Amino acid sequence: MSFHLIIVDDEEAALRGLAEYINWDAIGYALSGTAHTIGEAMDLIEHEPVDVVLTDIQLEDESGLDLVGRLSKEYPRIRCVILSGHGEFEYARQAIRYGTFDFLTKPVQFDALRRTFTQLAQRLQQDSQDVGMKKEYTELKRARFFNNLAKEVHTSFDPAVALDLGIQTTGSLSLVRFRFETAGPRTVPLEGAKHKLRAAMEEQFDPAAHYEMFNNALNEYAVLFYNCSETAIESMLTQLEKAFPLQVSIGVSRVFHSLADLSPAYFEAGKALDYCLLRKNSSIVFYAAIQDVLYKRNIISDELALELNKAFAQKDIHELLTITQREMDRLNRGRDSINYLYSFCVELQLLADHFLRSYLPGYTGHDIAEATRQIVLRDSAEALCEYNRAYILSLEKSIQQATPYVSDTVQSIQRYIQEHYAEDISLQTLANQFFLHPNYLSQLFTEKTGRNFIDYLTQVRMEKAQGLLRDTGLRVYDISQMVGYESPKYFSKVFKEVTGCTPKEYRDRQK
Repeated sequence: MSFHLIIVDDEEAALRGLAEYINWDAIGYALSGTAHTIGEAMDLIEHEPVDVVLTDIQLEDESGLDLVGRLSKEYPRIRCVILSGHGEFEYARQAIRYGTFDFLTKPVQFDALRRTFTQLAQRLQQDSQDVGMKKEYTELKRARFFNNLAKEVHTSFDPAVALDLGIQTTGSLSLVRFRFETAGPRTVPLEGAKHKLRAAMEEQFDPAAHYEMFNNALNEYAVLFYNCSETAIESMLTQLEKAFPLQVSIGVSRVFHSLADLSPAYFEAGKALDYCLLRKNSSIVFYAAIQDVLYKRNIISDELALELNKAFAQKDIHELLTITQREMDRLNRGRDSINYLYSFCVELQLLADHFLRSYLPGYTGHDIAEATRQIVLRDSAEALCEYNRAYILSLEKSIQQATPYVSDTVQSIQRYIQEHYAEDISLQTLANQFFLHPNYLSQLFTEKTGRNFIDYLTQVRMEKAQGLLRDTGLRVYDISQMVGYESPKYFSKVFKEVTGCTPKEYRDRQK
């Protein structure tokens, strides 16, 4: 890693000697240019990358201190080294107060100069790592905040936490969820797809547009737009879809007016995503366009979805028929039962389609739009029950060919943990993510990896923590939150159980 240096001296011979007779490359620097005056130096800094300024303290009709003072205010990240004569130590001390890294006496001793700049390079490298880690730390905390709020991991919304993270809490808000297709000719590994999406958004969207991005699921990415009308969002997304080279479905919530409403917005964007399957000619669906088609809440609860997916995974057609008939009988006893039954049948088909897309290689789905039309043509509970029975039987061959309990599933779970270790992850979180019953998921994970889910999650968190303790100067408090522990005390306890030493002892040993 090279750092960029400029040299400032009004004596041409001294300037040339410092520029030409020091092997700057060997000690980690690339010379960006030289300057005789403060004006020339500031012009260089405006137009060239500069990390370090080496300046004489006495310039013609000027003082190098003026340059150092300006840099401390306008470019505080730039480090300075002063060259001073023997009688100029008072100036040098003043330069130190401006944050100057060091000062060297003239005539300069090349060994002393190399030593100073080698030490400065080490400091700059550490600063760079710390800045990168602090940025990663902030991004992790922001993603964790958004995911916990969107998925209702914590039921209470604390505006102070949002403001501490630099997150705006008021204004009109719309949530967009992007879902990547995991089969087909235009697919890429999910990590690459998310990177491409971020790059495309930064390139295509108006720099004035205010939005927040967070990684919400293995095959999804979420974007929260502030103060954008539905028309403006549709225009941006249409433009993005044309420029983005990969196959993606896009669901958009209605407009909300507080970050406290992120959870319903997340639900709405998810429902809109599901209904992308109903649209043949568009991969962008706004919840506002489909909110009156069916009930706003899910008729199939999370618990029932897990029960159905367990039957799908076990390839138990009889159990699927039993569960669906039981639920339809229950729904038929309520008010407005026919509309409940319509919703149940459509949601069941979306659930089955999602399961088969996930676990049947080459499965491209069936025409759900036509299936939905067939559902609403039935005008009685009996006709809907008969249609639903025929539908499940029509899937029997595909269900028998599906392979949900394979190593790929476990690898996906591991990858999800590696991406979301900083969040509150539980067996139920993973069960909802992968459409498996928590007990079955736990059994499958242990069978394929030889360890249980908690042990694996703890291992990932502790490995991340060790890297942060080894490579950064972040506080133990910060690191504990970066790896998913609200309590630093509990984090230290777990760390010692795993490594045999406290975080502080570990850091000291690495030094």
